[in-house]
Amino acid sequence: MNTYLGRWKTWLGAVAAFLLSGIAMGQTSPTSNFAAANLNGAASFTLPTVTTLGGAITIEGWVYPRSHALWQRIVDIGNGSGVDNLILGASQSTSGKPIFELWSGSGIVISIVSPNALPLNTWTHVAGVLDDNLAATLYINGQAVATGTATALPPTVNRTSALIGKSNWPDALLDGSLGDVRIWNTARTQAQIQAGMAAGSITGPTTGLVAGYPFGSTGASPLSDVSGNNLHLTAVGAVNYSGIPPGTAPNNNFVSANLNGAASYAIPAFTLGGAMTIEGWVYAKTHALHQRIVDIGNGPGSENLILAASDGFSGKPAFTLFSGPNPVVTVMAPNAIPLNTWNHVAAVVDSSRATTLYINGQAVATGTATALPPTVSRGF
Repeated sequence: MNTYLGRWKTWLGAVAAFLLSGIAMGQTSPTSNFAAANLNGAASFTLPTVTTLGGAITIEGWVYPRSHALWQRIVDIGNGSGVDNLILGASQSTSGKPIFELWSGSGIVISIVSPNALPLNTWTHVAGVLDDNLAATLYINGQAVATGTATALPPTVNRTSALIGKSNWPDALLDGSLGDVRIWNTARTQAQIQAGMAAGSITGPTTGLVAGYPFGSTGASPLSDVSGNNLHLTAVGAVNYSGIPPGTAPNNNFVSANLNGAASYAIPAFTLGGAMTIEGWVYAKTHALHQRIVDIGNGPGSENLILAASDGFSGKPAFTLFSGPNPVVTVMAPNAIPLNTWNHVAAVVDSSRATTLYINGQAVATGTATALPPTVSRGF
C-alpha cells in the first residue's frame, strides 16, 4: 500500500482495539476533536450587536475553501457595507488570497493581503492582528505573510451587522467550511496565535476574547459563544456540522506508519465476527490496485473482513465482508479519496446487518448485509 496509516482500529462490539503508530505528523492541523461548520456557499451566521470591539484587535479562524468565490468572508463585522467594517476575508476578489481590512466610519484604515492564495480543499489557519501602535499583521498557519501600518485604530462603536461566512456587501457566501473562529479586542502575539491554533483549546472566558465559536468541538452547542459574552450565533440557511476535518492530520501528537507501497503488517490470528467497526486514518499517495487499510481473513476469499483504500484503481474506499467464500456485503464510496492528504475512513455493520461507510465522519454509502460475518478465528 503506497500510503501512511495512522491509528487504525478494529472493534468487536466495543471491546477489542488495536493501535498502530509510527512517525509524528501534522504540526499545524486542527485537533482530533475538531468540529466544523460546513457552509458550502449556501449558509452563514449572524451575531448579536457587537459593542466591545475597537482599537487593537485580532480575528482568527480555520477555513477550508472549496472555491475562491468573490470576496468571500470568514468574518465581517460592521454597520452595513463600508461603515466601520472589521473584515477577515478568505479571498480578495476571486484571487483566493486572504485579506485583513479594517474601517473607521466610511474610510479604510488598513488593508493587507496575503501574497498567495489559500489552497483549496485544505484546512488553513488565518489570523489578522492590529496592535495599539497601528502595526497590522496577517498570519497563515501561524506565520506572518503580510504587514502594514494603519492610519488609525478602528473606533469602539456598536456594530449591528456582524456576520460569519458572509459579507456586508453583495458578495459570495463562503464556499467552504469554518472552524474555531475567534474575535479578540486585543492584539494577539504570534506565539499566542500559534499556541492557540489547536481547535477547541479555548473552552471558556479568556482575557480579551470577545467571541469564540468552536462549533461544538468543546462539547458546547455549535452555535454557542464560549467567551462568556453571550454573542451566540444564529444560522442563516442550512449549516451542516461535522466532527472531523477532512484532509488534516488528526492532531499535533499524531503518529503514523509510512508503508509507501513496500511494507505491511501482520498480527496474530484472533476471533472476530458479528457486528463490528473498522476505522483508521489514511494518507494515500497513489490509487494502487485494491490497496487495503485492513484485510482480516483466512486467505483470499475466505472469511475476509476488508476495509480498502481503493476499489480497483478507482481510489474509492470500500467495505467488504465475507462469510466463508461468499461476500455478504460491499459498500463503496461514490468518490475517490484525495491523494496526499489525511482522511478518516470508517466502516460499520450493526447487529441488524445495516452497513455504513464513513469518510471524515460523514456517511457516504450504505447497504444491508445478507448475513453477519461468522465469529471464527481469522489470521493473515
